[in-house]
Amino acid sequence: MPAEQNPGRSPGDQELLAQLRQSLGLLRVAFDSTDEVMVIADHNMRIRWANQKAADCFGEGITALLVGQTIDQCIQWQPWIEHRRPSDDNSPAQKPFHELILEQSEGEHKLRIGRKNQQIEEGAFFPGRLTWRQITSMSEAFHLIIIRDLDPIEQSLDRQRSFIQSLAHELRTPLALLTGNLKRLDRLLETSSRAQTKLESAQQETDRVKRLVDKLMLLSDLETGRYPWNWEVLPLQTALKDWQQSLSKKKQTHLHIRVNSQNALIRIDRQAFHLVLDQLFENSLQFSDGQATVSIEAEVTKDAIKLLYQDSGPGLRDTDQDQIATIFDRFQRLEQHRKAHRAEGGGLGLALAKELMEGMAGTLQLASPPHQSERPCEGTQFSIGFQRQISRHQAEPDDRGCSPVT
Repeated sequence: MPAEQNPGRSPGDQELLAQLRQSLGLLRVAFDSTDEVMVIADHNMRIRWANQKAADCFGEGITALLVGQTIDQCIQWQPWIEHRRPSDDNSPAQKPFHELILEQSEGEHKLRIGRKNQQIEEGAFFPGRLTWRQITSMSEAFHLIIIRDLDPIEQSLDRQRSFIQSLAHELRTPLALLTGNLKRLDRLLETSSRAQTKLESAQQETDRVKRLVDKLMLLSDLETGRYPWNWEVLPLQTALKDWQQSLSKKKQTHLHIRVNSQNALIRIDRQAFHLVLDQLFENSLQFSDGQATVSIEAEVTKDAIKLLYQDSGPGLRDTDQDQIATIFDRFQRLEQHRKAHRAEGGGLGLALAKELMEGMAGTLQLASPPHQSERPCEGTQFSIGFQRQISRHQAEPDDRGCSPVT
């Protein structure tokens, strides 16, 4: 049956309207054919539009049943936590669904999602990734909300990370007890020199495992978004001086810091910044048997700040190129640095330092790989890069979802 003609419109207007209807129909078909749940909600979190996948999951297959309902009336969700820790009970992920979306203009979370009023039982919730973005190009604010299933590989990786986190957490208590008992034995027993050596060796190994567990916990927190970032904009000189003063007087004698710029500002988490420098510094001392000296110099440009970290240790000149390429990989240890008298590291320090730098939107890399330099210097050089901040009030979030600085 031919479309009804409107005598008030010209043939050109009618043709344009027909094209618009066709385009909207094609868009609807495209949105309905996707495997992702898509809804648009207003500032009251009331659903104004939903695709067919959303209707199939939460509206008994009928989109009209969703439109006009609030998000919380249709959907219930649980935090994505495989193995709970006591600290998880007060985590930000426990906030209601709509609060997460209204607090941030855009974001992403992994959740367990189910229909409202659905019984909480095995299989009732499906693992999904929630993504949202505010739409500001219209007369009022709307929120585009997308939910997609986690594929089996993602679920497997998340279970692996959660397992490592739980394992590391559970190991902390017995390690603390073991460390305490070894120290008490050392104080109470008058043992032979041979037994004393064995006891000291046990203490060193316990401390090594404890450090390894702490680093595993930190890496897991970084990967799962649980690391408690605390952002500050500080003068570079202040940040470096603060770290230097956290070291013992003996260690400070091995350190030389030169920063010429008085006005260079960096945006950091102070604890993370200290952990990065601590790891590099401890490596320098450990692999030189406490003999290395370390210098840190700053290169400041209009947009960036680079710290050149240089030690006088054994360096990497005799290291195979393949090993150098994997120096920031987890559990990577250089064979030529292993000595019978030297305590083994866990092989996680540089991996953790790199993850922390990336979390601060910075970089950590070898400054000049030995095989690419015409005159390889003694020791090891690292380049630590930051974006330069214009003022203490600069608070633009980066693409990692970092919170603004206030």
